[in-house]
Amino acid sequence: MDDTTQHDTTEPETTAADPASRPGAGHVVATLLLLALFLVVTATVSLGGVFLPSFTEDCITDAACDRARIGWGSLLAIFGPWLVALVVVIWTTVRMLQRRAARRVPILGTFANLALFALGLWLAASGVG
Repeated sequence: MDDTTQHDTTEPETTAADPASRPGAGHVVATLLLLALFLVVTATVSLGGVFLPSFTEDCITDAACDRARIGWGSLLAIFGPWLVALVVVIWTTVRMLQRRAARRVPILGTFANLALFALGLWLAASGVG
């Protein structure tokens, strides 16, 4: 017998392109709802960052407060969530176009936005003397 006539009897691996592993319509709807909720959280957190410069009202003298630190904390809380939103929307869209599960991406983005806001809040609060 010739070695070139052997057949491979192993089963092919399932990939994201296989119809059996594609997310269904319910998964797509859930992902889109989570993405919409994520964008609402992003806008809310960013709006909260707008009010962080009001910490300067607690400053009795300029020497007592680090206005630069308050400003950087405010900028982080305002614009950081929108940068995360840009990454999350692109990442979710790519995963959905590849017909891969994408529900976790907006959830992770929500936690990242909350962490950025908390970091900006801490930074601004640490500038008040």
